[in-house]
Amino acid sequence: MLISTNAHAILNGVPSEGSNFVVALVDNLKTPSAFCTGAYLAPKVVITAAHCIIEQGQKAPSLRVPIGRLTVSQIGANLKKTPSDNQLVLVNKVWTKNTYFNRFESEKNLKEGEVDDVAILFLEKELQGKSVDRVATRLEIETFKSGVGEGFQLGYGCIKGDSVEPAPNDGIPYLAVGLKGTQKTEAHILDTNNYLGFDYQIGTGVCPGDSGSPLLQKIGEEVVYMATVYAGGGTSEILRNVPNVKAFGNSTVTWPYLDEITKQISIWQAEKPGKERKSVAELKAKGVLSNTFYTDKDSCHMGGIEGELQILKSGKWITAAPALGWDTASRCPKSHPVVPWTVTKVAENSMLRWRVWLDGAFDVTGNSFAANKPKIVTKVKSSITCTKGKVIKRVNGPKPKCPSGYKKVITR
Repeated sequence: MLISTNAHAILNGVPSEGSNFVVALVDNLKTPSAFCTGAYLAPKVVITAAHCIIEQGQKAPSLRVPIGRLTVSQIGANLKKTPSDNQLVLVNKVWTKNTYFNRFESEKNLKEGEVDDVAILFLEKELQGKSVDRVATRLEIETFKSGVGEGFQLGYGCIKGDSVEPAPNDGIPYLAVGLKGTQKTEAHILDTNNYLGFDYQIGTGVCPGDSGSPLLQKIGEEVVYMATVYAGGGTSEILRNVPNVKAFGNSTVTWPYLDEITKQISIWQAEKPGKERKSVAELKAKGVLSNTFYTDKDSCHMGGIEGELQILKSGKWITAAPALGWDTASRCPKSHPVVPWTVTKVAENSMLRWRVWLDGAFDVTGNSFAANKPKIVTKVKSSITCTKGKVIKRVNGPKPKCPSGYKKVITR
């Protein structure tokens, strides 16, 4: 059987539009189609494979699709329906291990991309549907490896067509059932501690597009997330209609990462204010109007990092405002496509600079520059007429209201 160099999707699976848990990863600048699969782990949180997120041949945090373009579908969505029906949701932040290296070069036996192949996506808003109930424990994984119980998988990958080449996915997820865990470890696996191999039922297997798809198991009344599928074998034999092929899958178990994932979710939740944020467009528009909008005009950055605008006070650089977003800039290269922006009021003669960082990797600052000169925004005034008995009163202002006891005269 052939070992795929990269993750795959379900061949001869069951069409499963509207399924729980599964989402498609979509570049929103392209025609809606899945380039990978993910699973709804918790509210506003999706889990997928790191090699779906990190650019091929690059190390974290160099993103394959930059923040601002990376989206996920609604759970179990049909991507062939109109965009308004799909309601793609933006990814605001991603997490992978800082050491992740997306390299799969089978001919050179360089397969670091198999190590820590897990990514977490933090969404702009909640999806419509159900997340998994929890992550499987170590004991549950070992039990599954011993052959007890069966798992299932949902994916947006390619499907079997009429030739030896796979057909493109038709916009919906597919389901594979009856998956059995094994004790086998392929010779090329670099991290055997976090590896979980499993066998498909005869005739079903994996195919490109299903990277990041969930290996799930029903335990009691709960649907438990076992592992993230990243590769497999047997695909070519199934496409050639070789009889009695039992394909296999490679996956990364989740429980070793659970503490870090929980920590990252807590950080993300702390970053979100209690009240709903104003829309990005509204924030930017008001910032531009009042000359309190700032963006990095000198540098370009990788996605998935942190940023803040700093101000010089008493000889020390301190935080003026966190980055409120990252825009894709046409002047920037594909490897470093984004720039931070924020909106904040500072004194006219202040000196500012941008700081960007990734914990454990780098922490850099840009050139200093003078703060914008604040603009005085003139509020548009209007006028209303109010009456109280025979008394008529004219009230002027940005949002005029009648005094207590007066009634507003409605003009037609």
